[in-house]
Amino acid sequence: MGRISIYISLFFLSFNCFSQEQTVKKDTVSDDGYIKRFNSLIGLRFSFIDVSNSFDYYQGENKTTYDIIPNKKQRLALGFQYRFIEFGFGFSPSFLPGNNGDDTDSDIYNLNFRGIYKGLIQTLSFYHQRGFEVKSSAENFDAPLLETNKIQGSTAFSLNDKFSYRATVGQREWQAKSAGSLIPKIAYDYTNFVMESSGFDQNLQSANIGLVPGYQYSYVINDHMFISAGASVGVGLNYNNFGGTGIFTTLFSMSANGVFGFNLNRYFGGIHADFSKLKYHGHNHIQLDDNIAYIDIYIGYRFKAPKILTKTADKINDTFKIEED
Repeated sequence: MGRISIYISLFFLSFNCFSQEQTVKKDTVSDDGYIKRFNSLIGLRFSFIDVSNSFDYYQGENKTTYDIIPNKKQRLALGFQYRFIEFGFGFSPSFLPGNNGDDTDSDIYNLNFRGIYKGLIQTLSFYHQRGFEVKSSAENFDAPLLETNKIQGSTAFSLNDKFSYRATVGQREWQAKSAGSLIPKIAYDYTNFVMESSGFDQNLQSANIGLVPGYQYSYVINDHMFISAGASVGVGLNYNNFGGTGIFTTLFSMSANGVFGFNLNRYFGGIHADFSKLKYHGHNHIQLDDNIAYIDIYIGYRFKAPKILTKTADKINDTFKIEED
């Protein structure tokens, strides 16, 4: 409860700090009644992210399940938004309260890219994490050199043009009227587990691909606040390579999220909570189950794009016949 109280206090503090709205010229904003778009503005977003994630590593040969938990769980992130492109960078400084400052070998950093054009949503990210605690029924030990390197992406499509997916993930747009949409998605990822340095026999490579239909709905409270919730379930295929032995298993995934945000013409902010679970089914000597829950507290500011950036973006749009909303 103490941690939740801190999150809520930080959010409302950010709202009060930015309650004095600056005016924005009409030529920087378009509004079709359902979606308000900030076409000519750059958005900068700063986030504090608290992650609770772990993965279970099961070895059938000795019937032992290892619960592998990262040492660092909190990170800061900076995001950039302009037109249909968004990207960001995150890192995990030791001074954050949820990170162990004594674990000098532990670190987290990530790079994110998102492109949204019409209803098409494309994401790509890289996530590096090093320094874990390993727990099992037989023993518990620190693994400061155990690391994971993940590349993941997704290709999705929002089926309702009156629903703004951007408004729920970064507030590049604003949902002016309540709406929801089915969002079918193909998700894929590859992870390299560096485990030999921590006493395990082999390193591990894992790849997943799945079809993940989902639904998201945004409810507009008033002109400046909204809530949104969504869920998805999916099935797919998992491939593990452990010591040169390849294993295919079926994959089941589920996720749920909730968002509460505020929006002014210049300032925006909110809280985004998410939970996802990957479950692998198969009668194999290795099994991985991945569980991730996080909460993201963010604030952001929009400002007019420099003319050179606007001209360059216009030339790219003209060259590739890109028609923006």
